[in-house]
Amino acid sequence: MHTPTPWIGVAGLVVAVAAAAQPVIIAVDTSRSLRPADIEVARRLVAEVVASLPPDTEPALLAFDDAPRWLAPAGGGRVQVLEALSQLQPAGRFTLLHDAMFTAARALPGGGVIVVATDGVDENSATTLEDVARLCETNGVRIVAVGLGRKLDDRALRRLALLTRGSYLGPVQAGQAATVVREVEAARAAVAAERAPTPTPTLAPTAPPVQAPAAPSPWRLHPMVLGIGVVAVAGLALVVALWLRQRAEERQRRCERCGAPLAEWELECARCQLPEVHALSETQMAASAAEVPETVLDPEVFAKQPLDERLDRTTVLDEQAVVVIKEPRKVPRTFVLPLDKAFALGRAHGPNTVAIADPTVSGQHLKIVQKDGAFYVVDLGSTNGTLVNGERVRSAKLHAGDVIRAGEVELEFRLQYRSRLGG
Repeated sequence: MHTPTPWIGVAGLVVAVAAAAQPVIIAVDTSRSLRPADIEVARRLVAEVVASLPPDTEPALLAFDDAPRWLAPAGGGRVQVLEALSQLQPAGRFTLLHDAMFTAARALPGGGVIVVATDGVDENSATTLEDVARLCETNGVRIVAVGLGRKLDDRALRRLALLTRGSYLGPVQAGQAATVVREVEAARAAVAAERAPTPTPTLAPTAPPVQAPAAPSPWRLHPMVLGIGVVAVAGLALVVALWLRQRAEERQRRCERCGAPLAEWELECARCQLPEVHALSETQMAASAAEVPETVLDPEVFAKQPLDERLDRTTVLDEQAVVVIKEPRKVPRTFVLPLDKAFALGRAHGPNTVAIADPTVSGQHLKIVQKDGAFYVVDLGSTNGTLVNGERVRSAKLHAGDVIRAGEVELEFRLQYRSRLGG
C-alpha cells in the first residue's frame, strides 16, 4: 500500500504559515484631485476591510498626496489603524502615487500585499511605475487596487495591477470589503507559495547492505576523455541557452503591422502611429548649444518699448515654442525650440543641444522635433524612459503646459508670444 509522503503535508503547512505572516499595507490617496466625499467612501471601505481581515493579519495605513505619510506603521495593530482613519483628509497639490507604492513595497522586504484606493493619477513622483514593478518583484509584493473619485484613470490602475501581478477591482462600491479581503488572501497565498522553501524529503534510516570488497576496476578515466566530456557538456549548455533565448524573443509581444517589439508598458506601437516623426528624429541633425541660446522670458517687453516706436510702428506678435528645463536644486533654464533642427537632451556633450549632468539621464535621452507646425517628443531608447504628464511614451505630440520627465529632470513645454516692430 502506498503511504503518503510526509513532506508534502509539511510543504502545505509551510505555505499556510508563510501566508499568515504576510503583512497588509493599506494606502489611501488624499490628494486634492479627490473630494472629501470620495475620501469618506475610502475611509468606510478601509474600516470594513480591516475589521474583516483574519486575526493573524498585521495591517498598516499609509496616506499620500504631496508625499507618502505613515499614519499607522506596521506593528501597531488594527486598533491603531482604525483610530488613524480620522486623519484621512484632502491635502497637498500633487499625487505621488508611484512614490507611495515604492515606499510601501520597500517596507515589505519579506513579501506582502498593498491595498491602494486612488483615482490612478500620478504627479511629480521621483519613481516610475517600472521602478515599483521591479521592487514588488524583488520583495514578493502584490498590489490590489480599488478605483476612487469621479475622474478615474482605469487604464493606469489596470497597468499598476498587471505589472505587480495583483488585481484591479474597479470603482469602489458598497459591500466591496468582502471582495477586497478575498483578493488580499489570494495574493498572500500566492506570495507565500513563491517564497516558501521547498522541503527536502526525509527517508527512514536503513541498514547499509553488506558488500564484498570491490575488485580493482580495469577501466580508468583518461584525462583526455574527461576533458572532451566537459567540453561536450558546456557546448550542450550553450545550445540550450541560445534556444531558450530564441524562444523568449519569439514570445515577446510585437506590433502586428511593422513587427517591431513592444515594451511591456506599451499598448500600441508608437512607430506605426507616428512613423514620419520617428524617421525625422533619426535623420534630423540636433541643434548645437550655440544655435539654441538660453533665453529669459520677459512679459514686460512690450511695455518697455519707447512710446514713439509703439505709436509709429505696428507691433507684430509671433508665437514661439519654448522648453523650460528644471533640474533638481538648480535654477530653471529656458530655451527657444528650433524649427529646422531637433532639440536634443542627454548626458553626453557632443550629440546633444543641452547636456544634463544627471546620472538618471541617458547619454542621448530624447529629442523634440517640429513637424507640420506641431512639436513632438521622441524617446531615444533611454534607460529610465521618457514620461509625458506621468505616462511613459516612445513618442507623443506636445501641447502647451505638458510636462516631460527624463529621469529626475523636468521639461515644461510652453507656447509664448514675442513682440517685434513691423512697418
